Order: sequence, then C-alpha cells, then structure tokens
Amino acid sequence: MSIGLSPPNLCLVSGNDLRLYSYSNSNSLRPLCFSSDFPSLRTFHWHPTHQTLLALGLATGKISLVNFVDDPTPCFTLGSEFTARNARCCTVVAWNPIRKSILLSGFEKARNDVGLLIWDVERLLQGGSEAPALVAKYGSSQGVASADWKDNLSIVGIGNKYIRGFDLRDKELNSSFTINSKAIRGITCDPNFDHRFASYSDDGNIKIWDMRSPIDPLLSIQSDHRIGISGLSWCPSNADRISAIGKECNRIRMWTLQDAIEEFNESVSNSSPDPLSTQSGSSGIFDLNNETKLEDSISSKNTTTAKLSISNVRSIKFSDLNINHMAWIPNRDSQNGDRIIVCSGKEWKVDIFEVPPLKYGTWSPTGTLGVTESNQLLEYSLEPVNYENKFNSDETIQRFNSLQWINDISSAMLSRAKNGYGMDCVLNQSLVDDKHLNSVWKLAECILQRQSSLFEIDGINYGYLGLRHIVKSITESQARNMNMGLGFPLILYLNPLRNIGLSLCGWQFINVDTDHSLFEDSKRKIENQGDFEKAAGLTFLYYADLSRTIDCLNTSRDERLMLVAAALAGGFGKFSSSSNRSIWQSLCRNLSYQLQDPYLRALFCLMATEGDWSQVLGESSLPLSDRMVMALRFLDDTELHSYVDKWTDKVLSLGRIDGLLLTGWSDQGIDLMQNYVDQTGDIQTASLILSITALPADPRLKMWITEYSDILDRWELFHVRAKFDIHRRKVESTIAVPPQIYIRCHFCNQGISPSLQTKKSSLTNVIALANTKPKNSVCPSCLKLLPRCSLCLLQLGSHLDPPLPSINTKRAIHATSPSRFDSWFAWCQTCNHGGHTLHLFEWFQNNSVCPVSHCECVLSHSPMYRATDANEYLVITGINIQDVKVTKKAMIWPGQRFTKFSLTPMNYTLSLHAMTVEKLEFTLPAVFTIGPEDTPESILKYARLLAANSEQSMKHIQELVTGIVEGETRVIAAGMTMEEIFKERKFFKEHVLQGIQSELTQFGMIIYNANVKQLQDSPGSEYFKYLRLKSQEGAINQAKVDVAQAKM
Repeated sequence: MSIGLSPPNLCLVSGNDLRLYSYSNSNSLRPLCFSSDFPSLRTFHWHPTHQTLLALGLATGKISLVNFVDDPTPCFTLGSEFTARNARCCTVVAWNPIRKSILLSGFEKARNDVGLLIWDVERLLQGGSEAPALVAKYGSSQGVASADWKDNLSIVGIGNKYIRGFDLRDKELNSSFTINSKAIRGITCDPNFDHRFASYSDDGNIKIWDMRSPIDPLLSIQSDHRIGISGLSWCPSNADRISAIGKECNRIRMWTLQDAIEEFNESVSNSSPDPLSTQSGSSGIFDLNNETKLEDSISSKNTTTAKLSISNVRSIKFSDLNINHMAWIPNRDSQNGDRIIVCSGKEWKVDIFEVPPLKYGTWSPTGTLGVTESNQLLEYSLEPVNYENKFNSDETIQRFNSLQWINDISSAMLSRAKNGYGMDCVLNQSLVDDKHLNSVWKLAECILQRQSSLFEIDGINYGYLGLRHIVKSITESQARNMNMGLGFPLILYLNPLRNIGLSLCGWQFINVDTDHSLFEDSKRKIENQGDFEKAAGLTFLYYADLSRTIDCLNTSRDERLMLVAAALAGGFGKFSSSSNRSIWQSLCRNLSYQLQDPYLRALFCLMATEGDWSQVLGESSLPLSDRMVMALRFLDDTELHSYVDKWTDKVLSLGRIDGLLLTGWSDQGIDLMQNYVDQTGDIQTASLILSITALPADPRLKMWITEYSDILDRWELFHVRAKFDIHRRKVESTIAVPPQIYIRCHFCNQGISPSLQTKKSSLTNVIALANTKPKNSVCPSCLKLLPRCSLCLLQLGSHLDPPLPSINTKRAIHATSPSRFDSWFAWCQTCNHGGHTLHLFEWFQNNSVCPVSHCECVLSHSPMYRATDANEYLVITGINIQDVKVTKKAMIWPGQRFTKFSLTPMNYTLSLHAMTVEKLEFTLPAVFTIGPEDTPESILKYARLLAANSEQSMKHIQELVTGIVEGETRVIAAGMTMEEIFKERKFFKEHVLQGIQSELTQFGMIIYNANVKQLQDSPGSEYFKYLRLKSQEGAINQAKVDVAQAKM
C-alpha cells in the first residue's frame, strides 16, 4: 500500500485497488474515482508534468500507463502496457524528473536477466502503439528493492546489499558510485539538498547518505520500529526533516537534522535530557516541544565528528489505528505547520492532519525569551517569579500564555514584498498594521495623487519640502474670530502656505465658507464606520461650533456618547454665565483625563482651559497629522513656528517615520529615516518611501536601495526587483541605462537595425526585435539572409501573420496583444540552433532534444552551465564582470565569454647557446618543467595575460618561456669566465633559475623542476674537447709519476 500526490490537489491511495481523492486547503478530502481493475498492483508513480498520467508496476511483471479521465464520469483508462523479457514482479517504477519520457522500472531477481530497466516511452505518450525503446539496463541476475531519481542519476537498491548510482549520460553503463550496505529499501532523495538521500534496512536502521562521499553514511538512526519500517519520506517544505512509519504502529516518527557541532565519543542512547539542557544538538538552545524525546541513538563510527546530528525527535500520534502509509503535502505557506495525508486501518481511512510546528527558545542578555516557531520569531518578557511560589505551574502557564509575539522584520519584509508592497501607496496602506507606517503612505498618496499646482506658490513646489520648511516661510497670517458663544476667544488663522500645510495633513476643507458639503460628506463616511468620537472632534475642528459637535454625538444613539454630549452642553447652560462655571470647567478637566478617546479628551481639555491650545496639542494619542491641523488653524505665526520646530526635533530623535510630514523629503528626512532604520531595520520602507521623488545624492539612501535590491535577489523576487528598478529610473532621470543588446550580421559584422549600425558591440546570445517596428529579413549592409527559425523556417525580422500567441496565456491582456518577448530569437550556445522564443518554448514542453534534424544536443545537458576538470580553471568575461572571473564552475549568461586553461606543467627541452666573458661559446642542455602557479594572485595574472585554449596560444606561451630562459642564461654567462662557470656550476645554476623565476612571476608561472646537464661545445668550438684531453694527459702523467716513485 502506498500514497502518491499529483499537483495541484490529487491524492492516489493504492492497495488491491486504486482510490483517487482531491484535497483542499481546508483539510478536506473528496473521493473522485475507484478502480479494482489492477488487483496485482505493487507500485505506481505519477508523471511529473502530465498530472493525470500514472505508471503502474504489477506483480505479473507488466508496466501499465494509465490516465485519469474526469469527463463525462471520473475513471481510469488504460493507455499502454509493456513488460520485461522474463515476467516477474515489478517492485518499483519512477519517472525521470528531467527527461519526462524516461521511465525506470525495477524487478525481482531472475536468473540470466537484469533487474533494472530504463525505458523511453515518448512515442507512447504521443499516442503511438510502438513498443517503448529500452535506454539502459543494469544489474544482471540481481533484484531491485527500491529506486529514486536525482536529475539524470538513478539511485538503486540492488542485489540485497548494494546501493548504486547509474547516470543516464554514461554510455559505458558503469555505476557512478557503489555503497555496500543492507539499507537498500525506501531510497528517497532529499528535495532540499542535491546530493543527499536516505534509505533503511529491514531491521529499522535509517541511514542518511551523501552521494559525493558514499563510503560512510552521514548519519545512522536506529528507530523504535523493531518490526520494521514501511515508509520513509522527506518533508518537501521544511529542510532537514525526515519522517518514518513503522509496521503495525500508530505513530509517525520525525527527525530534524542539523550539521554536527561536537564530537561523539560514544553512542547516545535512551537518554531523557533536562528540558533546559542543551543536549538537543544546539549549544545554548533548549527545546519547547513536550513530545520531543531523544531515545534514538545517534551512531558515529570511531570518535570523529559526525557530518549530521539530530536536533529534535518527535513521535506524533494522529490516530488510534495503525498507519499504513503517509505523504507530505508540499508547497503550502502555513503559519501552523506542515500537512500530511495519512492512510490508516484495514478500511483505508484517509485523513489530512496538521503537523504542529517546532519551537526552540533562547535567553537574551536582558532576560527576555526568544522563541522560533515555523517562520515566526516570538519574543517574551517574563516577570520575576516569587521564590515562595516558583513551583506553581498554573501561575507560570497563565503568565506565559498572556505574552504576545512579534514578527521578525525580515519575515515582515518578505511577506510584504510577496503581497505587492512597492510603489502603490493605496495597496501599501492595506499591507501594514503600524499606524505610523500607514500615515506616511497616506502622505505619499496625497502628494502623488493631487495636482502639483495645489502645492505651488510663486513657482515653488512645497509638496516634498515638509511642514517645517513651509512654516518657516509663513508670515502675516490673517486672523479671523470663530467664537460661537463658547465664552472664550477662538481665533482662526489663514494664509496660502497654511493651506498647503493643511493639504499635506490630508485636510481637504480649506475654505470654511465654501467647503461645507465636502466636509459633511467626509463626516458622514466616518459616522458610517461607527467612529462618532472622531467625527465630533473633526466637526469642532472645522466649524469651531460646539452645538454642531453635540448634535454629532447625539446622532450616535449611544448612551455613553449622549451623556458626553450632555456634559458639553453645559457650556451653553447656566454654568456658562454664572459664578459656578468653575464647577463645569472642573468636570471638563476630569473628563479630559478619564475618557479613553483622544478626540473627546482634547475637546474637554479645550473647554477646561478656555481655549489654551498648548495643552490640547500635548495630547500624544492624537495622530500627528491632526495635531498639525490644529496648529495650522489656531496658532499664531510665532506659536506655530515654535510648535513645529519642537515636534520636528522630537520625531528626529525618536525615529518616528510619520515625522516625514514635518521634515519632508529633504536631508532632515533622510536623517529621520536613518534613525528609523536603526531602530527597526526596515530598509524596505526606507528605500520605497524615499524613492517616490528624486533626492540629492546621499550615500545612506544609495546603501539602503542597494541592500534592498540585493535582498530581493536573494529571495528570488526578481519581478519585484525589476518593478522597483523601473520606477527608480523613471523618477531619477540621471539613471541612464545604455542598450545592452545589439544586433549584428554574422557575415559582415554590421548592425542590422539602422539605429545600431553606428554602435560598436559584440553579438549576444539573445536577439530581440519588437513586433511593432519595421523589420527586414536581410542584412541592410551585405544583403545576406538573416538566420531562420528552426521550427517555422522564417527569417529573423520576418512579419508574422498571424501574430504569435503569447506564452503567458493566463493573462487575458495577452489573448489579443502578443508579448514582445515571444517573437524574440534565442539560440543554444552548444549547437547555435534557435528560433522564435514561443516556438522553442512549445517545442521543449514535449521534447528534450534540438528540433533540427541530426542534431543530438539535449536540453537537459544545460549548455549554459560549464564546469572544468580537476586540473583546469574557467575564465569568464563580459556582462556583470568588471575584470575577469576565475572559477571551477559557473553559469555562462548571454553577453559573457569563457575559456578554459590547464594547470598541468609542461616540459621545455632546450639547448641554450651562451658566451662567457672571454667570448668562448658553449651549449647548455636543460629540461625545465614550468606551469601556472596555483595561487589566487598568480592564477589571476595568468588568466589575464596567457590563458587560452588553442594551438596558436600554446605555441606563443612556449616561445615566451623559451625566450625568457635563453635570455637570462646568456646575461648571467656573459658576466662569468668559463673557469668560473665550470667550477661554480651550482652557483651558476641557482643564479640562472632565480633570474628565470623572477621573469616568470609576472606572468603567474613557476618552475616546478630544472635539470641542467653538462656543458657542451657549441658548433665550431673545441674548448671542452681539449680540456678533457688535458685532463686525461695530466692524469696519465700523474699516474706514471706515481708508479715511478713506487719502484724507487
């Protein structure tokens, strides 16, 4: 029995029959189809792209391709069947994830037959009836227990004691690696790590392997499933988590892995650590999961550091029934944990369960507790515990549950970016919960959406300058008495610059006499939202009329607000003119302290102080924009200057981002944003809000924008990054991006487009021509035909009739207006065949080979990727590379060139001709072993000056080295006599080598070995010949003398 999932929401459960379900995000399952036509079913596998196609492996040895059809009634239809030469039970089938038509099949052991067969069923997928082509076969007289794919590499448990890797690209059919182990069952590759896979043995021992170093396992886990394991799987959405289910067991065991950080001198087994200890594998971190136990033993051979360790073990019970099989549901962004589908009991009960997320905690130096949960960072502040009640668990739990969590800023930035947080001010307001952030985006919306003329006076646009700059320019404001029987003066000040400031604060009702209807509409919207307190406060702020304010509170039909209205009405009653007015003022003062709503508190504070706006404006609960509205309307010029300056300094010191209303998009605004970023780390908002207009060059702003762009790249949010860059270029006209794609003729190297014929650039790998521009199918210079599309056979630049449909068919806008990218030309770097992008896209959806006949270039070989041998380096130049890049492996992008060079030293056999100071010629035979020096500095020098991979360049290097050796030898020999050279041969050799090495160093080369032979006569010279004769005669004469003396 097994479970298999097919995107987007299909779940197949197999046993003696097939049961197909569809699952939803609400954890519900809906039966779709039931089939008992395959009673001998042993294994199955969903096709990676054809979402309704199945490969079934039967006990009879047959392999069946089955389709699920939902029209008119859901059912399974048999497509094709084929079998191996000798019929025996099929144990495993698996589709290749890269080459979608390749199917792996494993069988039980059969004498004189192989156990692993790999088929190419492309013709069957296209509706043909031909037998599938056998691509490869492995394992003579060996049975296959399990198998899985990792790209083109099949990892197979074979022969009862081997795990072997077979690469489809290896024409010699040799195994890439071989592991001698009994853990050959349940092989499954880790979806989050390219080189890691897991398997288990019959005794329940799980092993984690690295195919790059398959000698020993990275980790061995002895599970509690003594009877055996029936299933093993990696969590696709949570790296380093692996789960297993046991036979006749109702629990699922899950292990969380991590890189080992300490040495294990002995096995850790049957331990129950203290909850506050650090034995979970991470120093200083304790586990908060009640179900976690470390009774599993972590085995590590010898006493060396293990490559992996276990940080957490969980045993979770989802049902009282024995679990038959389980499967992880991938690709779900959930705060509550991952989901699994579990099949349990003899009745095949299928359910979806949430896996609770792991929690880990650590203490900070200040005594707060940080806890990680899924993708959240929780922070807790714990109060000191009374030592008399320190064991009172109920008190501790109650206090712990009352704590609140906060999101880490990086998680918040990522979530916002995914949801569209960018240059749309309205959308940004809906994505942020912070009131200060909300207000600053309202300010940006106000500036961008309103006409610039509303903020202009005498040709100066005050929209981005901030209130502080505006207020400094205010002089001679006109005073207007607005006293409506309040018993104290209420003066309204008017000035065109004050009107601009009010507009920036979002106050649209500039003219008190003519904007009544506009204000009433706005007030009605606020009342419909149930915020009668704010409506009453704004009514008094606009009309300065207490009776209208009381009427606004009475319309709420709220008894509490009606009592507040009655208290305000006292200002018109007997207290307003009697000696007991102080009693009413005392009542207003008490209410200004006790009421919770800031607008009502400000209103009663104004009544109690008889129009003292300095105390009213001290109400910190009011939004900053509303306080600025009060100041602009009711403070005289001197008081307004002082108040705005005070609050500007305050928001600068606090780093409050809503203070941008006061500082504007100026140097002070960047200082404010610096303090905000220092406190929150939110470079996302800093980059976006400061990018709505062009600002003077500031290194801090440039740094924030660069960092945010890099973060978007690391998150692979390339579309978000592109939109941000486009907006930046629109705002700042100084950001000029030159054309990066030029089109040149292959024959004459002249520009194809008239606008590009004068430009000097090299040919790139992608040619783009817009459908809307006039096109020519021939080169305008040499009149040669341009390249043809390998599929439609039309030349580059030909008018397409009808126009190409768009690749992005999901977008309705492209149904009639084709994408410009679809008609671009693209070609392969390996074979140089290409065509229209849409045609190639459609071709490679169903094919993996080049569409040109007799071309064997395969898409899965990734022609853009280049890697070198162990003794080679790759040198890359071009786009996005300032100088040169030297590496072992890299992706070669359009607009880049590369070459390889070898580090292998070469032997230079030379016969050096030199002349001594006496003008005696001689020959010095020598053999030098010289090559590039393997240090970063030398490799870079060699790459710049000499790196190439052609016969001509190698000849040039040989001539260069020969010239250096001969030159240094002649210089040194010219300063020595023949006798000195002959007698001081070691000194002469050392000086020659030092001189040669000093010259080679500037090219990044080194002498690995030098073998200098005996000095010889040059043609026409007999110096060494006579010297040898002299030595021989001298030796003979000396011998005769010695004999004569001996006879005497």
